[in-house]
Amino acid sequence: MDDKRYEAIAAKLDADEYEAIAVKEWPILPLEALHGLAGDAVHLATTDCEADPAAVLITFLTWFGAACGQPDGRTPYVRIGETRHAPRLFTAVVGASSRARKGTSKYPVQRLMEESTLFSTSPLVSSSNNNIVTYDPHAVVPPPPLFTKKEERSPCPASEGPLSSGEGIIYRLRDPSEETDDDGRPIDKGSADKRLIVIEGELGGVLKVMQREGSIVSTVLRVAWDGGVIEPLTKTSRIRASHPHLCIVGHITADELKALLTTVDLRNGLANRFLWVMARRTRLISRPQPMPDEVVAALAARIATALEQATPGQVAWSASALERWDALYPELTGEREGAWGYATGRAEAQVPRLALIYTLLDQQAVIQPEHLEAAYALWRYCDASARYLFAETAADPIGNKILDALREAGGVMSQTALHAVFARNLPSDRLAAALTLLQEHGRITSETRKTGGHPSITWRLNTDEKRRINEQRGISSTTESLGTNEERRINEERDTSFFFLRKKEESDALAMELAKSAGLEVRAMLAGQLSEADWSRLTSGYTQICEYQDAEGRTRLTALIEQIDTAYNSREVRP
Repeated sequence: MDDKRYEAIAAKLDADEYEAIAVKEWPILPLEALHGLAGDAVHLATTDCEADPAAVLITFLTWFGAACGQPDGRTPYVRIGETRHAPRLFTAVVGASSRARKGTSKYPVQRLMEESTLFSTSPLVSSSNNNIVTYDPHAVVPPPPLFTKKEERSPCPASEGPLSSGEGIIYRLRDPSEETDDDGRPIDKGSADKRLIVIEGELGGVLKVMQREGSIVSTVLRVAWDGGVIEPLTKTSRIRASHPHLCIVGHITADELKALLTTVDLRNGLANRFLWVMARRTRLISRPQPMPDEVVAALAARIATALEQATPGQVAWSASALERWDALYPELTGEREGAWGYATGRAEAQVPRLALIYTLLDQQAVIQPEHLEAAYALWRYCDASARYLFAETAADPIGNKILDALREAGGVMSQTALHAVFARNLPSDRLAAALTLLQEHGRITSETRKTGGHPSITWRLNTDEKRRINEQRGISSTTESLGTNEERRINEERDTSFFFLRKKEESDALAMELAKSAGLEVRAMLAGQLSEADWSRLTSGYTQICEYQDAEGRTRLTALIEQIDTAYNSREVRP
């Protein structure tokens, strides 16, 4: 065998092997996400520590966002249309294993945030562009001064959970009771602080609680993330929580997450209210050292100053930041497949919240392009983490199969034909639920046509879905339009062409094969004279024939089923 031929065969084998063992890429944290004070905190926390920088960063941003609010629940906010987005984050730090050092990312952030309530300023620190902190090792400086009792700020309450019940969350954030004592004062004064940062070390336990019958944890968390009023409508022991400012950092392993996060949690909007962050141990340090006291004091002073400046009210957008937002918006709102799409469906809300926090850390009242770029960079890491976790998960296998069938059929199928895709073994209510969900997400649309009997329902891929599929296949909209026009012209000329006669013969042969597989008479089948038992055999035959047909054959077969369906719906169904 000559060398060139050997190299060609070896290259093909290498390519085949590469495809067979292709592995998922671990997300990479963009440097732009380490902007300003947040970047300084991450650099300090990970200098002599095994914690993942991404986990430290998201923990710091979430904790700072929780501390920005006032005890009465008022916060800075950024407006998108009529929606106010507060610096309120739900984050899930996901470790590839139990040794991913997820928890290690909490302690340096906890120390910085706790000390920020005590220290105000420190002459040890000088900053450059809010990115590099320098220290004078020769300076002799007294300890940073404490706040006086009058000036002392209220620290943001922190809890390690567990988030065991929705009622417990509401009680912690509750308003004063409506019942009053003899002096007109509420019997229950309510929560003294509507802020709360929860570091939930066992997020898996929360997911288990959600699966219990009657649990309202998922509902309460969704309303709390939105900032709405949490008020279960009960007859007795009524309790209400207005202006809640709840932030969460949850820790969980990837295996536990996949086992516990249900399709319902993905669909109902709980998953996409979380920012997903993959974390792993970055290095081995057998003797990690604590962060130097003087450096912690310096950063704590900067955090304290930023918190003092973060007063309740609207944070505006600069004109240049809005231009950048306009450019990013199509990407942030684009469709993603399966569970990955469900878990990242609030990108257009998450990015402004992150940009708001970066802005507040810079002690500014206007979002600048660098704040949006930092938020977008971190979002890319969260998006990549969600893809790493969920891209191979079929969040809705029924819906995915419906979309695949519509794509194969050219984008249009009758409801009966879709039922046949599942060999008519799928209960009608489950098919209806899957179709409804796809329609709610704008991926398909329905059209109902009256017939002599039951109405005929046709389902179509919407325009955006078709465009997305064509882009994946490398077909431009112009090419699609030209192809459609050419196809129309050919169809108009087919009546007298040999091509049309050949296709008609193939369709007739297909009808005969379908009728034979179902034990039916061809004429009766085409006339729709079928019982439910006939339909069962017919769909079984349809499934079998589809297995060895090419794309064109499957399209003709689907069209044949639709023709039979139309005839069936225009007649009385015989018993």
